[in-house]
Amino acid sequence: MSSKQSSKMTKAARQAMDLERMLHTLEPRFEAQVTEFQRSASPAKERFVDLVLHFQFFCLDLLSTVAALKKSLPGSLVEKMAAAKVIHVLFEFKLTCDGWLVQEMVNAYGEIGAEIDREELRAAKRRFSPEFQQLEKWSAVRNHVTGHHSKDARAMWNALKSIDIATVEVVACAQLEFLLHLVESSTAALRDGD
Repeated sequence: MSSKQSSKMTKAARQAMDLERMLHTLEPRFEAQVTEFQRSASPAKERFVDLVLHFQFFCLDLLSTVAALKKSLPGSLVEKMAAAKVIHVLFEFKLTCDGWLVQEMVNAYGEIGAEIDREELRAAKRRFSPEFQQLEKWSAVRNHVTGHHSKDARAMWNALKSIDIATVEVVACAQLEFLLHLVESSTAALRDGD
């Protein structure tokens, strides 16, 4: 194993521990925030709250698929399929953000009289850029294995076998960190507006 592969595995092991911690801490925190927002949101802020809830929902969706991955037998095809499901969730989130969610959030910031720090958002995107670019490399996995089953069984099989679990965990962690950054920035803006 090269030192680069070893470093990647060490990073993946650290991130796997971070994922385990996130699995146990985020759900109760999100539930408390939802309750708080639903009680305190003025009609003008309801749309903003709904958008924050979308980000939280994606975090929980990703965490639940990561939990299934963590429970899979290492090296098994079930583990590969669980990793493919994580990839699918990552793709769907990217499509949603690119399609409407980020623009709606920017608009909602203006509606509540807050400003989104666009430079901070760009910096966060740059920080996770290598991990986000990995999604494009997984297009065969998404197109052949995760709910878009191909007629070509060999293509499905090869796409499934090509999945590197450590890379999936690294990308999932990066996406979660980015999502949590958006949730924290948004909740701070929501509280500051009260």
